[in-house]
Amino acid sequence: MKKKTIIFLFVAVAIIILAALPRSIEFINKNYLFGFDQGKHWLAAKSIVVDHKLPLIGDEVGGRGGFFQGPGWYYLLAIPFFLFQGDPYGAIVLMFIMSVAIIVLFLFLFKKYLGERETILGGYFLAISPILIINSRFAWPPFIIPFLTVIYLWFVILVLEKKYYSISGLFFIIGLMSHFEIATAGTLFISTVFFLSIIGIKNKIPFFYIIFGAVAFLIPFLPLFIFDFRHDFLNYKGIMDTITGSKRYVGTPVEYFKIVSNHWMIFFDEFFRAFQVSYIPKIYIIGFLVAGAIAIILDKGIRQTKKMFVGFLFTLPIVLFCVFLFYKDDLWPWWISELTVVYVVLAGIVCVYAWQKGLVMRILIVSIIGLMSVSYIQGTYYSLTKELSDYGGTKKIKGKTDAIDAIYKDAGPEQFGLYIFTPPIYTYPYTYILWWHGQKQYGYIPPEEKKETFYLLIEPDPVVQWRHTGWIETVIKDGVIEKSWQLPSGFIIEKRKMERL
Repeated sequence: MKKKTIIFLFVAVAIIILAALPRSIEFINKNYLFGFDQGKHWLAAKSIVVDHKLPLIGDEVGGRGGFFQGPGWYYLLAIPFFLFQGDPYGAIVLMFIMSVAIIVLFLFLFKKYLGERETILGGYFLAISPILIINSRFAWPPFIIPFLTVIYLWFVILVLEKKYYSISGLFFIIGLMSHFEIATAGTLFISTVFFLSIIGIKNKIPFFYIIFGAVAFLIPFLPLFIFDFRHDFLNYKGIMDTITGSKRYVGTPVEYFKIVSNHWMIFFDEFFRAFQVSYIPKIYIIGFLVAGAIAIILDKGIRQTKKMFVGFLFTLPIVLFCVFLFYKDDLWPWWISELTVVYVVLAGIVCVYAWQKGLVMRILIVSIIGLMSVSYIQGTYYSLTKELSDYGGTKKIKGKTDAIDAIYKDAGPEQFGLYIFTPPIYTYPYTYILWWHGQKQYGYIPPEEKKETFYLLIEPDPVVQWRHTGWIETVIKDGVIEKSWQLPSGFIIEKRKMERL
């Protein structure tokens, strides 16, 4: 094995370890966020594995229009559901593996096309990216998008290398994104068609490659198409309502300016969340990347494929922003989560290019990387020393399972009814915990029924802390309070007895 290859592998392993450290908190302590979405998604995975029901749609989304994402997230969760026998911890293992795999994929897919130094530095920026670290620590479908974006960018490079058969893979990945965040898939599809049109005209791409790409894009949508045929084209109508109109804004210049301001704020914030910028003036990062990208594009000594790739990375956020201007409502940050990967890959390429431009640029690059590393070390140290032992109150799995255990243990052998109050109203996480944990440990799932003995499990609203009193006065009403107590997590439990006539 060549010396350069050994060094690359050694550095790659070091970067992977650096990536794993801050992403491993919930993987180690097994105390993870388990809220409304996580409960709903695990009930869907249970429906696939246990009940053998195969869904055609995923979560309802779509802002003002209302439609559904693909069911791919449910099927992906069904794998850890099966392997971990229903334990939701399996989703945390999945997210940990996927988040580290982003770096592994990038390091070994891009080495050939970008060069070793660009790939190493891009991989390092991916490893320490704060938003990627945060998103890796709980299970949510949009957080799969960065993993798919690495593959997407690899196909982009292959297309720029005139390997046009890769167009099918490029569009298939975009279609696959619809199973995790359909807004990302839709806007990235439009942006990619724009770029491919420019490349196609310049390089005269054979039309049949475009046809194959269109077919590949549609394949992941087959479950949604089947659902639409059965339900009066519900998804299609929802998408069109979202694109063409908004119930919030009526179209005056002032109101549209509010839309543009919201879009700009989301794009601006998400750019800086991609980097460790605690000790670096934000304007320096913007200026450095913009100036570096333009210099690479104009440099006649850079090979054409790399110049085109840098041009793609540089202009994609601009094109996406323009596409979103047609959406007349507020954006959500996770709709553009693919841009995190775009930004850090561009930063790696620009840093290596600038390193070759003299001592001043080298001092600047060392300063930037050094300050980012200090910020990463501080954040990782805090996570390992403070967050590793965080109980999490009512939001995490330990608080919820401890509350369920407290009720079962207080009831003893007596069967009981159980009513649950939670601010999101729907009790998906508790329904799942009662099935997975309660039934397995105690052999009984309490019904939502006012039996002779029944309990109230109350998750206080952190904003309106008295909100549950209205629920008690209107929904519960009956029963004499025999016992009431509050757990260290913040949950309130009431034990009630029905009065005998």
